[in-house]
Amino acid sequence: MRPVYDGAMNAMTDISADPLERAEAYQTIAAALDWLQTHADVQPGLAELSAQFGLSEFHLQRLFARCAGV
Repeated sequence: MRPVYDGAMNAMTDISADPLERAEAYQTIAAALDWLQTHADVQPGLAELSAQFGLSEFHLQRLFARCAGV
């Protein structure tokens, strides 16, 4: 069962005015969180996680911060 990330889309208004780009960013972070949950036993780092999604560590970290509102 996929967890619900309440309020994440509201925190993403500064990413882009394009709704498709915001939706894609949200989907990427949701997939990354699912992947982390699946691989929690090995405690993957940011480098491994970003490589899994074809993003730089900086970009993934920035996307997460904006989506999570932190």
